[in-house]
Amino acid sequence: MKKMMIYLLATGIGVFTVVPLQTSLAAHRHRTKEEKREARAEKKEARAEKRMAKKTGMPMEEMPTTTTTNYNTMWYPQAALPVMEDYIPSDIVNSLKNTYGSNLYDITSMKCRDGSDCYTVRVIQNGVVQTIVVNASGNTVTQ
Repeated sequence: MKKMMIYLLATGIGVFTVVPLQTSLAAHRHRTKEEKREARAEKKEARAEKRMAKKTGMPMEEMPTTTTTNYNTMWYPQAALPVMEDYIPSDIVNSLKNTYGSNLYDITSMKCRDGSDCYTVRVIQNGVVQTIVVNASGNTVTQ
């Protein structure tokens, strides 16, 4: 800055022509309480969106939502059902999914009395867990 002033004085240009004058000092005003409150609310919302984006790995605008009557709720991750405690063949899993649908909770393999493969299937209906034993073809077996 000092070198620039020396150059300007040496060339004959006055300092007052370089420095712009404020045209109107009255144009500057302080923010009102409402404006400050709105600015704080915007900053708070931006921080919340940034935190959510950091947690989920995606911005809030791209977050999948489901619309209910009056408000939007976020889709939360759902469990990978049915739970399988050991190896269950895919054809058995598919037939049980087709039979019990989204009520199917878990599948466990076991041996029946006659020595064939059976599966213990737990189904949740209206919040009540029901245990069913089925054979490899999907028919109910009495134990």
